[in-house]
Amino acid sequence: MIDNEYATDLFVKTLYNCSVSKVEKNKHLNEYRNFKLKFKEKVLKCLNDRISKGRYEFSIKNNTKFNLETDLTITEDDVDLQNRGKGRQCFIKTEFALQKNEDELDIILLEEPENHLSHINMLKLIERLNESQNKQLFIATHNNLISARLDLRNSILLNSSSEKPIVLEELSEETAKFFVKSSYNNILEFILSSRVILVEGDTEYILLEKFFELETGEKPNLSDIHIISAGGKRFKRYMEVANLLKIKTAVITDNDKDYQNKCVDNYTSYNSENVKVFYETDNDIYTFEISLYNNNKEICDEIFREKLKKNKDVKQYILNNKTECALELLDKKGDELTVPEYIKESIKWLREN
Repeated sequence: MIDNEYATDLFVKTLYNCSVSKVEKNKHLNEYRNFKLKFKEKVLKCLNDRISKGRYEFSIKNNTKFNLETDLTITEDDVDLQNRGKGRQCFIKTEFALQKNEDELDIILLEEPENHLSHINMLKLIERLNESQNKQLFIATHNNLISARLDLRNSILLNSSSEKPIVLEELSEETAKFFVKSSYNNILEFILSSRVILVEGDTEYILLEKFFELETGEKPNLSDIHIISAGGKRFKRYMEVANLLKIKTAVITDNDKDYQNKCVDNYTSYNSENVKVFYETDNDIYTFEISLYNNNKEICDEIFREKLKKNKDVKQYILNNKTECALELLDKKGDELTVPEYIKESIKWLREN
């Protein structure tokens, strides 16, 4: 097993050898040997004169295991790289390597640079990687942010369920740029899934796993189905990826009082045998929360009526407190809930072949 100290020493040695010419290196090695000899002659002389009989004396190691290359290190503000945290070490090593000229270092390999980095430092690292020129970067990562911000079209995705590496060269520039700029995405989770349910908000995300269990008797992951909260404005981006990679995707969305325009016409060019949109066809049932209430009126009234003043509307209370109500329903009456019909249809469709 290669420990961190060995890896750091090897990194410093490699960078040093990439930075000096053969003539410079020979000069450095010679000067370093002379420095050690002078240290023995000047600093250790008094000690050796006092304790030695002319036969044995203290000296400085000077062989292939103890030379300039093994003693070199990199410092930041006079602090040795080894004494920095692992996250900072990653940043320093990357920054130092990227500073090298094209003729000194033209290929850089980075393995999981997100490890030990705070969110802010990871963003700084991504920005620095984007600024790099005249170098080929190979980055192994499982981080959504790094993959997306370095442009998904540059990615080679490895999935145990796929016989070949997955590439997204055909992804539209518009969608690629969307994920570069998007602060919130689960694109790697999406790409590496075979079947996905995309939902619009937190309420759906909180309850959908329970709805799936009520309908099928098992959790979604046992059917290789992943639930992702994407937000309605992101649906088309994920749907484009789904069509490119043949990921079976059920999109559950609100009709916003105009199902024809919002749910049918809006997604005409994205619907396929792999992608399908599910929604309420009654414009009066314009959000998931209203559908949830209509299908579970007695349960909702029982749980939330006592929280309200006289004559207050339970349905409106749920609309005003979506996440809190979803959590309370799941906690108190999860096994008794009735699943809305369009949610049932999405689950049934997704599980078909």
